Order: sequence, then structure tokens, then C-alpha cells
Amino acid sequence: MFEFASEYLFFLLKIITVVIALVYIFSVLSSAKVKKQGKGHLSVKNLSKSFKSMGLQINKSHLSEKNLRSC
Repeated sequence: MFEFASEYLFFLLKIITVVIALVYIFSVLSSAKVKKQGKGHLSVKNLSKSFKSMGLQINKSHLSEKNLRSC
């Protein structure tokens, strides 16, 4: 009985070793893939004019003609 348990334990240790090795290999490969893609890109746009025109359109729709001429 002891021999069976020890053989089973060694089998489990081999399986665990293989699984850990596979996880390590996949993590190294995915890390290399991320590094190869390069850094991200950031773009900045000035939205001031766009917001001003939207504000004017909102004001036009809510103000009377008399108040609109003063803007």
C-alpha cells in the first residue's frame, strides 16, 4: 500500500511540475508579445471651440431674439 501511495505522489509531483512549466512558458511568451507591440498612442484635441458652438446653439434655442442679439 505504501508503494502505491508513493508512486501516486511522484506522479502528482510530475504533473504539477509540467503544469508549472507550461504556465511559465505561456507567461514568458505573452510578456514578449506585449513588449513587441510597443507603447500606446495618446492624442490631444482642443475641444474649446466645439463646446462654445454647442453652448451658442443651446442658448439660441432657449433665448428670445432680443436677448440673443446681446450675445
